Formats: sequence, structure tokens, C-alpha cells
Amino acid sequence: WTLRNLGRRLPDWIGQHPELFGPRHRIALDMARLEWAQVESFDSAGHAPLSPAECAAIEPSSVLRLQPHLQLLEAAYEVDSLLLEIRAKLEKPGSKARTLTPRRIERSRAAAPVYLAMHRGDLVVHFKRLDAEMYRLLQAIAAGAALGDAIGRAYAGTVRSEEQCRQHAGESFALFAALGWFHKAGHSEGKEGSPCANPSLAV
Repeated sequence: WTLRNLGRRLPDWIGQHPELFGPRHRIALDMARLEWAQVESFDSAGHAPLSPAECAAIEPSSVLRLQPHLQLLEAAYEVDSLLLEIRAKLEKPGSKARTLTPRRIERSRAAAPVYLAMHRGDLVVHFKRLDAEMYRLLQAIAAGAALGDAIGRAYAGTVRSEEQCRQHAGESFALFAALGWFHKAGHSEGKEGSPCANPSLAV
């Protein structure tokens, strides 16, 4: 038996009951989503990433696969920074759990949406901030769009010039490939067993 799935429906429940949270509803929802995405990232499978030669052979018609442990999240608050801050304080000797002050919560409200990617490496869940185009690109790939279509969706309505889009797309793919986020076709998308109940986090 495991308590691993205990919080699976918490984000949906929070989303359905805004009256219970008042002005803190959105940050509670963002944090619940973040913490469940962390669990999913830690427990999900990791497959052999594409080699440099395989990445070089990618064409606009290619359909890529993202690592199952890669989780994408859009938030209105900088909940990744808040969570890491809370964890850092708890790790100090003699520290106790403390609630965040209203001022600290308000300072974490982002002026623009916060786009996050969570991925696992060496039994550690890492947080990576993305820009809007990167986030839309990964979302489109995750939805099964061919690469050319995914790029079109990612840069639709962007303020970048055509040349800037081309450069940004190339740099984004180089980053994603270096992080091993693309994997080879033919693998099942099943879950791996969790090595421990409390995954670590890192930026």
C-alpha cells in the first residue's frame, strides 16, 4: 500500500471550491498543481534520449516524443521559488514549518504567466523556467503535433521577427536535446516505481 496517490485529486478539488480560499485561491491552486507535477515527474519513466545524430535527422514532418517525467505547468505565482524557499528553510537545523506572510505571497504574484518545466535527473526533480514560445512548443509536441506544426503554434502571434523566431527555435531545441527531453519511439509510457517517498528538488 502507498499514500502516493493521496493528493492526485487535490488540484481539481481546489479548482472547484474557490469560495474556501478567498483571495488565496489561485496561489493554492498553483501550489497544489506544482506539488502534484513534482510527484509525477519523480515517479514517471525515463527513456534513452535521442542521440546527436538522431536529433540532426529531425525534419518538419517528424513527430517527437517527450520524456514521461517531463511535466509542464503554467502558474500565476512564482510557486517554484516559494517552494524551494520553504524547503531550504526546513532543511536548516532547528527550523520549524512557518506559514508565508501575506506580503511574501503577494510579492510572488507574477506580472506575466510563469511557465515551468519539471524534469528528473539522478533522482532529483529540477525546475526550469520557460518563455511562452518554449512552453507552447513543448505543449504542441506533447499533444502529438508534427514538428513543423508545433513550431507554427509556438510562434503564432509572437512579437519576434522571423529571423529571431528561427534563432530562438534552434536554441530551444538545442537546450531540450541537451537536457534529454526527447526520447526514442517505441517505448511504453508507463510509470516506474518510485525509489523514495519524498523526492528532492533543485533549480
